[in-house]
Amino acid sequence: MVLCARCLRTILVTNRPIFQSFPNYVDITALEKCLINVVRQKSVYSGTNPVLNPIESLQKFVSVPILPPEMISFSPSAEQISKGQQLFVPSPSHKIQFLKSARLKEHLPDHELPEVAFIGRSNVGKSTLIAALLKEAPDAYVKSSSNPGHTKLLNFFQVGKRLCLVDMPGYGFNMPKDYVEVVETYLQSRENVSRVLFLVDGCVGVTPHDITGLNMLEEMDVPYIIVLMKIDKVKPALLLKNVMSVRKYMRSLRQCLPQPFLVSAMTGDGVALLQAFIAHATGNLDASSS
Repeated sequence: MVLCARCLRTILVTNRPIFQSFPNYVDITALEKCLINVVRQKSVYSGTNPVLNPIESLQKFVSVPILPPEMISFSPSAEQISKGQQLFVPSPSHKIQFLKSARLKEHLPDHELPEVAFIGRSNVGKSTLIAALLKEAPDAYVKSSSNPGHTKLLNFFQVGKRLCLVDMPGYGFNMPKDYVEVVETYLQSRENVSRVLFLVDGCVGVTPHDITGLNMLEEMDVPYIIVLMKIDKVKPALLLKNVMSVRKYMRSLRQCLPQPFLVSAMTGDGVALLQAFIAHATGNLDASSS
Protein backbone atom coordinates (compact mmCIF):
# COMPACT_ATOMS: atom_id res chain seq x y z
CA MET A 1 0.00 0.00 0.00
CA VAL A 2 2.87 2.37 0.77
CA LEU A 3 4.47 1.61 -2.56
CA CYS A 4 1.26 2.15 -4.47
CA ALA A 5 0.69 5.51 -2.82
CA ARG A 6 4.27 6.52 -3.61
CA CYS A 7 3.94 5.44 -7.22
CA LEU A 8 0.68 7.31 -7.50
CA ARG A 9 2.19 10.55 -6.22
CA THR A 10 5.23 10.18 -8.45
CA ILE A 11 3.28 9.56 -11.64
CA LEU A 12 0.64 12.21 -11.03
CA VAL A 13 2.98 14.91 -9.76
CA THR A 14 6.15 14.39 -11.82
CA ASN A 15 4.49 12.73 -14.82
CA ARG A 16 7.51 10.45 -15.18
CA PRO A 17 7.31 6.76 -16.15
CA ILE A 18 7.42 4.49 -13.16
CA PHE A 19 10.63 2.77 -14.30
CA GLN A 20 12.41 6.14 -14.33
CA SER A 21 11.06 6.94 -10.90
CA PHE A 22 12.15 3.61 -9.39
CA PRO A 23 15.03 2.30 -11.57
CA ASN A 24 16.18 -0.20 -8.94
CA TYR A 25 12.77 -1.71 -8.30
CA VAL A 26 12.72 -5.21 -9.75
CA ASP A 27 9.55 -6.81 -8.35
CA ILE A 28 7.59 -6.74 -11.61
CA THR A 29 4.46 -8.34 -10.13
CA ALA A 30 4.18 -5.70 -7.43
CA LEU A 31 5.01 -3.05 -10.01
CA GLU A 32 2.13 -4.19 -12.21
CA LYS A 33 -0.18 -3.99 -9.19
CA CYS A 34 0.95 -0.41 -8.67
CA LEU A 35 0.17 0.49 -12.25
CA ILE A 36 -3.27 -1.12 -12.05
CA ASN A 37 -3.97 0.82 -8.88
CA VAL A 38 -2.85 4.11 -10.43
CA VAL A 39 -4.99 3.66 -13.51
CA ARG A 40 -8.01 2.69 -11.42
CA GLN A 41 -7.71 5.62 -9.04
CA LYS A 42 -7.26 8.10 -11.87
CA SER A 43 -10.32 6.76 -13.69
CA VAL A 44 -12.57 6.34 -10.67
CA TYR A 45 -11.87 9.73 -9.12
CA SER A 46 -11.60 12.58 -11.57
CA GLY A 47 -12.93 15.19 -9.16
CA THR A 48 -10.86 16.96 -6.50
CA ASN A 49 -13.55 17.83 -3.98
CA PRO A 50 -16.28 15.17 -3.92
CA VAL A 51 -19.68 16.30 -2.71
CA LEU A 52 -20.66 14.61 0.53
CA ASN A 53 -24.40 14.40 -0.13
CA PRO A 54 -25.38 15.20 -3.74
CA ILE A 55 -29.03 15.62 -2.80
CA GLU A 56 -28.07 18.80 -0.97
CA SER A 57 -26.60 20.14 -4.24
CA LEU A 58 -29.96 19.63 -5.94
CA GLN A 59 -31.90 21.37 -3.19
CA LYS A 60 -31.09 24.83 -4.55
CA PHE A 61 -33.21 24.09 -7.64
CA VAL A 62 -36.45 23.64 -5.68
CA SER A 63 -38.15 25.53 -2.88
CA VAL A 64 -39.57 22.49 -1.05
CA PRO A 65 -37.41 19.82 0.61
CA ILE A 66 -36.42 17.05 -1.79
CA LEU A 67 -36.48 14.69 1.15
CA PRO A 68 -38.79 15.63 4.03
CA PRO A 69 -37.41 14.97 7.53
CA GLU A 70 -39.40 11.75 7.93
CA MET A 71 -37.56 10.24 4.93
CA ILE A 72 -34.08 10.96 6.27
CA SER A 73 -33.21 8.12 8.60
CA PHE A 74 -29.44 8.26 8.14
CA SER A 75 -27.76 11.61 8.74
CA PRO A 76 -24.32 11.00 10.26
CA SER A 77 -22.02 13.68 11.63
CA ALA A 78 -18.74 14.55 9.94
CA GLU A 79 -16.90 12.56 12.61
CA GLN A 80 -19.09 9.50 12.00
CA ILE A 81 -18.54 9.73 8.25
CA SER A 82 -14.80 9.89 8.81
CA LYS A 83 -14.96 6.76 10.97
CA GLY A 84 -16.99 5.03 8.28
CA GLN A 85 -14.40 5.91 5.66
CA GLN A 86 -11.59 4.48 7.78
CA LEU A 87 -13.23 1.08 7.61
CA PHE A 88 -12.33 1.01 3.91
CA VAL A 89 -8.66 1.89 4.41
CA PRO A 90 -6.43 -1.21 4.59
CA SER A 91 -3.64 -1.78 7.10
CA PRO A 92 -1.42 -4.75 8.03
CA SER A 93 -4.05 -5.89 10.53
CA HIS A 94 -7.03 -4.92 8.36
CA LYS A 95 -6.64 -6.44 4.90
CA ILE A 96 -9.07 -5.54 2.16
CA GLN A 97 -8.95 -7.99 -0.70
CA PHE A 98 -10.79 -10.01 -3.28
CA LEU A 99 -11.92 -13.19 -1.55
CA LYS A 100 -13.44 -15.46 -4.19
CA SER A 101 -16.01 -15.92 -6.94
CA ALA A 102 -18.86 -18.36 -6.57
CA ARG A 103 -22.03 -19.48 -8.31
CA LEU A 104 -23.57 -22.29 -6.31
CA LYS A 105 -24.62 -22.16 -2.67
CA GLU A 106 -22.07 -24.79 -1.65
CA HIS A 107 -19.25 -22.65 -3.06
CA LEU A 108 -20.05 -19.50 -1.08
CA PRO A 109 -17.53 -18.28 1.52
CA ASP A 110 -17.79 -20.08 4.83
CA HIS A 111 -17.86 -17.14 7.23
CA GLU A 112 -20.24 -15.18 9.40
CA LEU A 113 -19.20 -11.72 8.23
CA PRO A 114 -22.11 -9.41 7.42
CA GLU A 115 -22.47 -9.12 3.66
CA VAL A 116 -23.65 -6.18 1.57
CA ALA A 117 -24.83 -7.19 -1.90
CA PHE A 118 -24.93 -4.93 -4.97
CA ILE A 119 -27.69 -5.60 -7.48
CA GLY A 120 -28.98 -3.75 -10.55
CA ARG A 121 -29.41 -4.00 -14.28
CA SER A 122 -26.47 -4.78 -16.54
CA ASN A 123 -23.98 -1.92 -16.92
CA VAL A 124 -25.52 0.24 -14.19
CA GLY A 125 -22.13 0.46 -12.46
CA LYS A 126 -22.07 -2.15 -9.68
CA SER A 127 -18.41 -3.11 -10.13
CA THR A 128 -17.42 0.52 -10.65
CA LEU A 129 -19.12 1.52 -7.41
CA ILE A 130 -17.35 -1.22 -5.46
CA ALA A 131 -14.06 -0.05 -6.98
CA ALA A 132 -14.83 3.47 -5.74
CA LEU A 133 -15.67 2.23 -2.25
CA LEU A 134 -12.44 0.21 -2.14
CA LYS A 135 -10.25 2.76 -3.92
CA GLU A 136 -7.71 2.71 -1.07
CA ALA A 137 -7.26 -1.06 -1.35
CA PRO A 138 -4.98 -2.09 -4.24
CA ASP A 139 -5.40 -5.79 -3.45
CA ALA A 140 -9.13 -5.73 -4.10
CA TYR A 141 -8.78 -5.93 -7.90
CA VAL A 142 -12.34 -4.98 -8.73
CA LYS A 143 -12.85 -5.69 -12.43
CA SER A 144 -15.31 -3.51 -14.30
CA SER A 145 -16.26 -3.37 -17.95
CA SER A 146 -18.24 -1.15 -20.30
CA ASN A 147 -19.78 -4.28 -21.80
CA PRO A 148 -23.18 -5.10 -20.23
CA GLY A 149 -23.32 -8.45 -18.48
CA HIS A 150 -19.60 -8.59 -17.67
CA THR A 151 -20.17 -10.03 -14.19
CA LYS A 152 -21.35 -13.64 -14.36
CA LEU A 153 -20.64 -14.87 -10.81
CA LEU A 154 -20.98 -13.64 -7.24
CA ASN A 155 -17.73 -11.83 -6.46
CA PHE A 156 -16.82 -11.42 -2.79
CA PHE A 157 -14.55 -8.66 -1.45
CA GLN A 158 -13.54 -8.97 2.18
CA VAL A 159 -13.08 -5.82 4.26
CA GLY A 160 -10.85 -7.05 7.08
CA LYS A 161 -12.75 -9.04 9.65
CA ARG A 162 -15.65 -6.60 9.52
CA LEU A 163 -17.75 -7.24 6.42
CA CYS A 164 -17.90 -8.47 2.84
CA LEU A 165 -19.07 -6.70 -0.32
CA VAL A 166 -20.77 -8.89 -2.93
CA ASP A 167 -20.80 -7.91 -6.61
CA MET A 168 -23.76 -9.69 -8.23
CA PRO A 169 -24.53 -10.34 -11.90
CA GLY A 170 -26.72 -7.75 -13.55
CA TYR A 171 -30.20 -8.41 -14.87
CA GLY A 172 -31.56 -7.41 -18.24
CA PHE A 173 -29.31 -7.35 -21.31
CA ASN A 174 -26.82 -10.22 -21.55
CA MET A 175 -27.60 -11.50 -18.07
CA PRO A 176 -26.42 -15.04 -17.17
CA LYS A 177 -28.78 -17.85 -18.12
CA ASP A 178 -28.65 -19.11 -14.55
CA TYR A 179 -29.33 -15.66 -13.06
CA VAL A 180 -32.34 -16.83 -11.05
CA GLU A 181 -30.43 -19.78 -9.65
CA VAL A 182 -27.39 -17.70 -8.70
CA VAL A 183 -28.92 -14.45 -7.44
CA GLU A 184 -32.27 -15.48 -6.00
CA THR A 185 -30.81 -18.54 -4.29
CA TYR A 186 -28.13 -16.39 -2.69
CA LEU A 187 -30.59 -13.77 -1.45
CA GLN A 188 -33.06 -16.33 -0.15
CA SER A 189 -30.59 -18.61 1.61
CA ARG A 190 -27.77 -16.36 2.80
CA GLU A 191 -28.51 -15.50 6.43
CA ASN A 192 -25.70 -12.98 6.88
CA VAL A 193 -26.86 -10.52 4.21
CA SER A 194 -27.13 -7.27 6.16
CA ARG A 195 -28.29 -5.05 3.31
CA VAL A 196 -28.76 -5.00 -0.43
CA LEU A 197 -27.82 -1.93 -2.46
CA PHE A 198 -30.20 -1.65 -5.41
CA LEU A 199 -28.55 0.44 -8.11
CA VAL A 200 -30.56 2.59 -10.52
CA ASP A 201 -29.18 4.60 -13.44
CA GLY A 202 -29.59 8.24 -12.46
CA CYS A 203 -29.74 9.21 -16.12
CA VAL A 204 -32.91 7.23 -16.85
CA GLY A 205 -34.56 6.59 -13.48
CA VAL A 206 -36.53 3.46 -12.61
CA THR A 207 -37.05 1.16 -15.61
CA PRO A 208 -39.45 -1.80 -16.05
CA HIS A 209 -36.48 -4.12 -15.41
CA ASP A 210 -35.81 -2.23 -12.16
CA ILE A 211 -39.41 -2.64 -11.07
CA THR A 212 -39.10 -6.39 -11.57
CA GLY A 213 -35.95 -6.40 -9.43
CA LEU A 214 -37.55 -4.30 -6.71
CA ASN A 215 -40.58 -6.59 -6.61
CA MET A 216 -38.22 -9.55 -6.21
CA LEU A 217 -36.58 -7.97 -3.17
CA GLU A 218 -39.95 -7.08 -1.69
CA GLU A 219 -41.19 -10.65 -2.07
CA MET A 220 -38.06 -11.96 -0.36
CA ASP A 221 -38.36 -9.48 2.53
CA VAL A 222 -34.75 -8.38 1.99
CA PRO A 223 -33.81 -4.97 3.48
CA TYR A 224 -32.31 -2.68 0.86
CA ILE A 225 -31.60 0.88 -0.20
CA ILE A 226 -31.80 2.53 -3.62
CA VAL A 227 -28.65 4.14 -4.99
CA LEU A 228 -28.87 6.39 -8.05
CA MET A 229 -25.68 6.01 -10.10
CA LYS A 230 -23.91 8.02 -12.82
CA ILE A 231 -25.15 11.34 -11.47
CA ASP A 232 -22.18 13.10 -13.08
CA LYS A 233 -23.57 12.23 -16.53
CA VAL A 234 -26.98 13.83 -16.17
CA LYS A 235 -28.11 17.45 -16.00
CA PRO A 236 -29.50 18.61 -12.63
CA ALA A 237 -33.04 19.10 -13.93
CA LEU A 238 -33.32 15.53 -15.22
CA LEU A 239 -31.57 14.11 -12.17
CA LEU A 240 -33.99 15.95 -9.90
CA LYS A 241 -36.91 14.59 -11.91
CA ASN A 242 -35.59 11.04 -11.57
CA VAL A 243 -34.95 11.46 -7.84
CA MET A 244 -38.50 12.66 -7.28
CA SER A 245 -39.80 9.76 -9.37
CA VAL A 246 -37.83 7.30 -7.24
CA ARG A 247 -39.05 8.99 -4.08
CA LYS A 248 -42.66 8.65 -5.23
CA TYR A 249 -42.16 4.99 -6.08
CA MET A 250 -40.59 4.34 -2.67
CA ARG A 251 -43.94 4.92 -0.99
CA SER A 252 -45.08 1.47 -2.07
CA LEU A 253 -41.89 -0.32 -0.93
CA ARG A 254 -41.94 -1.94 2.51
CA GLN A 255 -38.36 -3.23 2.73
CA CYS A 256 -36.64 -0.19 1.22
CA LEU A 257 -35.10 2.54 3.36
CA PRO A 258 -37.08 5.66 2.40
CA GLN A 259 -33.87 7.61 1.77
CA PRO A 260 -32.25 7.33 -1.67
CA PHE A 261 -28.50 7.77 -2.05
CA LEU A 262 -26.91 9.58 -5.00
CA VAL A 263 -23.43 8.55 -6.13
CA SER A 264 -20.90 9.23 -8.85
CA ALA A 265 -18.10 6.69 -8.93
CA MET A 266 -16.23 8.95 -11.36
CA THR A 267 -16.12 12.11 -9.22
CA GLY A 268 -16.51 10.47 -5.81
CA ASP A 269 -19.68 12.44 -5.01
CA GLY A 270 -21.71 10.61 -2.38
CA VAL A 271 -19.15 7.82 -1.88
CA ALA A 272 -18.12 8.79 1.66
CA LEU A 273 -21.75 8.94 2.83
CA LEU A 274 -22.38 5.51 1.32
CA GLN A 275 -19.27 4.11 3.02
CA ALA A 276 -20.59 5.39 6.34
CA PHE A 277 -23.99 3.85 5.70
CA ILE A 278 -22.47 0.46 4.87
CA ALA A 279 -20.40 0.64 8.06
CA HIS A 280 -23.55 1.47 10.01
CA ALA A 281 -25.72 -1.20 8.37
CA THR A 282 -23.14 -3.90 9.15
CA GLY A 283 -22.80 -2.92 12.80
CA ASN A 284 -19.40 -1.27 12.37
CA LEU A 285 -20.51 2.31 13.03
CA ASP A 286 -22.86 3.63 15.66
CA ALA A 287 -24.83 6.40 14.01
CA SER A 288 -28.04 5.84 15.95
CA SER A 289 -27.92 9.29 17.48
CA SER A 290 -27.90 10.97 14.06
